Amino acid sequence: MNEPAVFRKPHPARGIRTAAVVVLVTVWPWALEAAQNPRAPEAVGSIPARTIAAGQSARFDLAPYFNDADGDALAYAATVSDAAVATVSVSDDILTVAGVAPGTVVVTVFASDPGGLSATQRTEVTIEAPNRAPEPVGSIPGQFLAPGQWVSIGVSSYFNDPEGDVLSFSATTSDASVAGVEVSGDIVTITQTGSGTAIVNAVARDPGGLSAQQSIPVSAGSDRPMPDPERSETEPPETVQPEPTQLQRTQPGTAATSEMLLRYQSEKRNQAVALLIEWFIPVVGHAYAGDASAGLLPAGVSVGGLALAVGGAVSCIDFNSCEGGAAAAVATGLVAAVGGRIWGMVSAYGTAGRTNRELRQRLGLGDVVSSLIVMPDPTQGRYRVGMALRF
Repeated sequence: MNEPAVFRKPHPARGIRTAAVVVLVTVWPWALEAAQNPRAPEAVGSIPARTIAAGQSARFDLAPYFNDADGDALAYAATVSDAAVATVSVSDDILTVAGVAPGTVVVTVFASDPGGLSATQRTEVTIEAPNRAPEPVGSIPGQFLAPGQWVSIGVSSYFNDPEGDVLSFSATTSDASVAGVEVSGDIVTITQTGSGTAIVNAVARDPGGLSAQQSIPVSAGSDRPMPDPERSETEPPETVQPEPTQLQRTQPGTAATSEMLLRYQSEKRNQAVALLIEWFIPVVGHAYAGDASAGLLPAGVSVGGLALAVGGAVSCIDFNSCEGGAAAAVATGLVAAVGGRIWGMVSAYGTAGRTNRELRQRLGLGDVVSSLIVMPDPTQGRYRVGMALRF
C-alpha cells in the first residue's frame, strides 16, 4: 500500500542564508581588493578664487571639490600662505577664510580618507582694504535768499572719499515751504519758496552705500541775512556772500552773480576787435583773442601765397610776358594770399568767442552773460540793481 506524499514548506531562513551567500561571494572579492588596495581621494574641478574686504570672511563648501572612489568619509584641513593677510578654519566640510589686511594669499585645502590618503586643492583669496565712508571737507556757508531768489552750490569740493570713489549726491530740506531743493550731479540748487529759516542737508554717498552729510542753514524771504547765533547781539550782522564756485540768481535767467559778471566784462575778448587786428597784423589778432598759435597756419598760407604771386610777377617782368607758368603762379599766389588772410580773420573771430565761452565756464556763468545784477550793499543794508549788457 502506497503512503500518501507529504509536502513540506521550505523554511524562510534557508532562502535568506542562500541570498547572503550569493551577495558575499559577489561582493567579497571587491571588498577584499578595496581593503588591500585603497584608493586616494581625488580633486574635482577647482575651488574658485574670491575677493573679500579686510574684516570680512568668506565660506567655501569643500564637499563638491573632492571625491573618494572607495566611498570613504573625508576629513578636511587647510593652511594659508600668509596669516598676516588672512586666517583659515575648517568645520566639517566648510572652509572659512577671514580677511585681516590687504593682500593676496594662497589657501591650500587637504581632503584625507580614514587610511591617511589625501588630495589637495589650492585657491587664491584677495583681501581688499575696507571701504571707508566719505568725509566732510570744511563747511558749506549759510545762505540768505531774498524773495524770488535762488542759489546753486557745487558741493563736490565739500566732500572727500578716502578710496577716491566716485560720489553721488542728494539733498533734503527741513521745510519745503521756506526753501525748496533740487540736485543735478554735484550741483545743489536752493530756491526761496517762503519766509523763515530752514536747513538743507547735502549728502554724499559712495558706491558701497556709505555716506557723509553737510548742513546748509538757509534764511529766506526777509530783508536781512540770517543772524549768526555765535555772534554778539551788539555786533552788526555780516552779509552772507556766496563762494566763488556758486552762482546766485533771482528767478532762472533774470539775474547772475554781479561779481562774476563784472569780472567777465573786464576779461572777455571783443570778437570784432580780434577780427580787425588780424586783418592788419596777422597772428597778433589771434594773440589778442587768446591763442596766437591758431593764427600761424593761416598767416603762413597768406605769406606763402604772396611770395608765390610776387615771384610770378617778377618772371612776367623779366620775360616781358605773363603766360604759362608765370601767370598760374601769380593767380595761385593771389588766391592763397587773400584766402589765407580771410581764413585768419574768421579764425581770430572764432578764437575770441571760444576764449569767452571758456571764461564763462570758469566763472560759473554758463551762457548767462547779459542780465539784471542784484548787488548787496553791506553799508546800507540794502540791494543795488544794475544791468549787464553783452556786446
